[in-house]
Amino acid sequence: MNRVSYYGVHRGSQRDCPPGTRRVGHFIQKLYNNRITFSSAPSAPMDITTIQEIIREIDGATNILLTAHHKLDPDSTGGILALYLILKKLGKKPVALCYEPVPKNLEFLPHITAIEHDKKLMQDFIITLFNPESDVNEIKYSTTAEGYINIIITPKKGSYSEQDVSFKGMTNKFDLIIVVDSGDKKNMGRLYEENKELFEKTTVINIDHHASNDYFGDINLVDTKVSSASELVYYIIEHMDKGLIDEDVATYLLLGIIADTGSFQHANTTPDSMKVAAELVRRGARQQDIIKNLYKTKKFSTLKLWGKALARLSVDEKARVLWSSLTFAELSQMQAKPEDTKGVIDELMSSAPDVDFIILFTEIAPKTVSVSIRTKSAEVNGVQIAKQFGGGGHVQACGFTKEDVALEELSEEVIAAVQKYQQERLGGPAQTSTQHNPPLGAEERIARRLENDLFR
Repeated sequence: MNRVSYYGVHRGSQRDCPPGTRRVGHFIQKLYNNRITFSSAPSAPMDITTIQEIIREIDGATNILLTAHHKLDPDSTGGILALYLILKKLGKKPVALCYEPVPKNLEFLPHITAIEHDKKLMQDFIITLFNPESDVNEIKYSTTAEGYINIIITPKKGSYSEQDVSFKGMTNKFDLIIVVDSGDKKNMGRLYEENKELFEKTTVINIDHHASNDYFGDINLVDTKVSSASELVYYIIEHMDKGLIDEDVATYLLLGIIADTGSFQHANTTPDSMKVAAELVRRGARQQDIIKNLYKTKKFSTLKLWGKALARLSVDEKARVLWSSLTFAELSQMQAKPEDTKGVIDELMSSAPDVDFIILFTEIAPKTVSVSIRTKSAEVNGVQIAKQFGGGGHVQACGFTKEDVALEELSEEVIAAVQKYQQERLGGPAQTSTQHNPPLGAEERIARRLENDLFR
């Protein structure tokens, strides 16, 4: 392998594993309109051994479970839907399942209802009764007050004994599980917690691009150098059969790439991701539908939420960190959802000057706080902060959620951790100064950027 990131097939103990919107959108469209072509379609920038192993597993499976981290976003949703349609075309029986609902701004996607939210993964417990000298006349059951179930079998002739009964235990309804865009099993939330035995007994394929991924799969396609999980899914499909990518599949994959690169503005945008995006547009991806629903359609409640967050901006100039917070009461008052806050940190990321860290604290339920951390440069490692609080993600985009904690208390702890990190990184005395307004000129620049984005 000649890449920094690890990817490959691993079976056994995971411990053995090696640990801008508009302008760029027009560029992608121009590549298609002017029929600018590359010497060949973009290919996976990695050893294809893992991809070939994934394809072999898919070929040998029929019933396939598709899932992701429990809070679906554009990348995980796009990757799941693309795989779902491809597997249907291949004659498989996929089930796409995530217990939390799809975000409202993704409801424009075709086949979005294919992702189920309340399906229980019931498994059958088989009791075998065998006696060649006795035929069954009747089977019935009864329950007792203590909760026992009595199964009553009446033979036509002869009788049954305890020696005639055997148990096969739980049957598995899935041949394969594919997990997209999840750093670990716990990130799948209730789906994993309620079906641990299923995940233990079934081959799991782990497709992800997060640096914090713990290689939980039996097969791990994990590459931190790609833009998104959707880009990895593209490389898998490309090696299956390029003809499988129709307009819908192309739209799903482009959705994930656009969202995770911030419409090609983030540092994780690579030549390969640009080439893949152009190829997907060539194959019919509806790029303008994606841009409209991700960036140009905002609820009034979202705009009011942004106003609250902007009014509460705080900055530590010496530690080069900007942060804000939103309370659960404010979300409830504005009938907003936690995902409505994503635009806040994205806008601050592109607008806030002279800072290294941008952090948003959101109380998503009483005394439950979600923390989103962004950094302006790959040299500033946000994951080091997130991991101190049990979180993870990318170097420049990460976070965590803490329960049973006060919003103000947690924000003070996190900012203190950032100040310590910056003091060690930059040198000089420990940072303690906090200014509860952005530095001179910053607020005006942020407001102007928001005005341009909202009313263009």
